Amino acid sequence: MFGGAPPGSGSSPDAEAQAKQMGMNVKEYELAMKMRQRIADNLGSHRSSGERDGVRMVYDGNVKLQSVDITADAIASGGVALGDSIVGAWGDAVESAKKAAQKEFMDMQNDIRKEIT
Repeated sequence: MFGGAPPGSGSSPDAEAQAKQMGMNVKEYELAMKMRQRIADNLGSHRSSGERDGVRMVYDGNVKLQSVDITADAIASGGVALGDSIVGAWGDAVESAKKAAQKEFMDMQNDIRKEIT
């Protein structure tokens, strides 16, 4: 879908065609692909966690669940308490992942402004 020359390698016919199709020049297209890859890498490697009363959930920056740990004590606390812990840990982890994604997009916008001015 996003084929073409990697940033800095000069244009290829494929990159030129993709850029034209997207209404960009080749430099803009290559910058967009560079930023797209950076965001994908950074969000994929980011980890946000939430922890409540023996429940720990970890998400990446794309808000994709990476792991869940539940202690025996959390299980022994009963269904209602365990449910509350799960919901609380989930909320904290997801909120942190959302903030990381927002920061990444803001950083990208600032970097694009610097590159094109």
